[in-house]
Amino acid sequence: IGAAAAKFYLLFQQHTNDSTTTKVGLATSPSGKGWNNITHFGKRTLVVLPDTRSERSKETILSNETYEMLNRQIRERMLPTTRHLVIVLGTPLVYPAMTLFEDTLETMGDSLSRDSVIGKVFGKFKAFQNVLGQFGPELLDDMVDSWACNIHTEEKKKLVELLQAIAVSRNVRVTFVGGDVHIGGAGRLFSTNYTDPLRDPYYMTQIVSSAIVNGPPPGAVISALHKSSKTYALNDFTSEEMTDIFNQDVDGCILECKKLLNRRNWCEVRELISGQELEFTIRVENKDHVGSKKYPIRVERLEKDEQ
Repeated sequence: IGAAAAKFYLLFQQHTNDSTTTKVGLATSPSGKGWNNITHFGKRTLVVLPDTRSERSKETILSNETYEMLNRQIRERMLPTTRHLVIVLGTPLVYPAMTLFEDTLETMGDSLSRDSVIGKVFGKFKAFQNVLGQFGPELLDDMVDSWACNIHTEEKKKLVELLQAIAVSRNVRVTFVGGDVHIGGAGRLFSTNYTDPLRDPYYMTQIVSSAIVNGPPPGAVISALHKSSKTYALNDFTSEEMTDIFNQDVDGCILECKKLLNRRNWCEVRELISGQELEFTIRVENKDHVGSKKYPIRVERLEKDEQ
């Protein structure tokens, strides 16, 4: 079944086959599982799409060999004119900690019921049916798939530190794009030693946006995520946090929860030639499902530190 799925994935989504993957820019993981895509969007932006599904287990997302391959190929493919390195991941790298959900679901397994701890919690918000409807009995699997899961903390740190080394040596701005959480939002990584984001090579923006066809989770989930959304230390010299970008809802009403918005959304990105910046715009569906409201997030190029 897996071989058949891989065959048709290559055919219909990558328009290639197993014997011609390298010709279309796909890099096969050293394990032989999965295909990683590294491509240029113009002369200033390099986009990397690691295959975070094919090698995934409960404990790991990518193998050590794949990290080594990505590090090597990113450096080889980078042009002298490259100013932005965009990493596209299935789920957000920067996201509120889900320790409470994770621990509870690990204990319960997939047996969600009204008598369970999480059932009682959401029952108070009259949202239990909505939660089950949105996430289903595979909720634990979805949680473990997230970079915000405790079990992936060290691997997350490894990926960030790999990219930090590239940012420093090549003077490029790193940005993460991830979705599959059915909400819109943004976060950031930043150095504890820099006060100027323009010159901080560890300053990395996280764009959170999901395919617009996915229905959002209920408000109780958003409230819980906001309560766990704090500034965390990734390592001794880097912190991470979500950022306030949703001051108003699509109808103009002031929002209490400003970091994450549970509405259907999609993201567009364009390069601003004058300043060599990238502008990501999260377009959130209006209440009447007609049109969208724009929430722009500008990512500046990395300025050289003259110190």
